[in-house]
Amino acid sequence: MQENEIRAKSHTTLNEAISYLEGIVASLKEGRVCVEHGEESLTFEPKGNVTVQVKARKKQDKESVSLKITWRPETNEDEGSNPPLKISSRPPAE
Repeated sequence: MQENEIRAKSHTTLNEAISYLEGIVASLKEGRVCVEHGEESLTFEPKGNVTVQVKARKKQDKESVSLKITWRPETNEDEGSNPPLKISSRPPAE
């Protein structure tokens, strides 16, 4: 299968970043994710189980949260279970 990839990076406001994430969520709920950048575009139709990876990092001068969602087209295989992942605006209880 031919590999196609779109990579984009931009410095933007937090509200614009939130809009990107909301667009991804809405697209996943509808079952089709279309990514466009310039004249390039890719369309995905995720089904079944997905793998979610979250990486949170805090350095002295930079903080980041990376989210990666992957799946295999047309499969429902479970790749094992892990402890539940929780993402919220509240720090963990001590």
